Amino acid sequence: MRKATAYRFKSDFNLEAIHGKVEAKTGWPWYQRVNDTYGEYLMTRIPEKDYARLRIFPQVKGHFILDAVCESESSFDYQWSMLQNTIQHTVLLAVDASEIAEVDTFD
Repeated sequence: MRKATAYRFKSDFNLEAIHGKVEAKTGWPWYQRVNDTYGEYLMTRIPEKDYARLRIFPQVKGHFILDAVCESESSFDYQWSMLQNTIQHTVLLAVDASEIAEVDTFD
C-alpha cells in the first residue's frame, strides 16, 4: 500500500538551518538535493519504515512544503500513523513551523 501527504508551513529559518535542525531532531541523515523542476530541497528516507521519504522544498518568503510518502507491505496503518506523528511532533516542531496547512503532494 502507498500513501502521500504534504504540508505547507512557514519558518523563520532558511533551508540550511532547517537541514541542521531536522537532522539533529530526527537523528536521520538528510541530504540537500537539486532538481531541475523544484530547485534545491532536503530529503531523507526513514530507516525504520519499509519505505518512507520526506522532502522539504523552499517556496517564497519563508514558506516551505513538506512532502511525505509511505509504502508498506505490512502494518501499513501503523506505519502511516507513525509517519504522521513524526511529521507533526518532530519535524515541524524542530523548525518552529507555523501557518501549517495540508496541501496537494508533488507525487
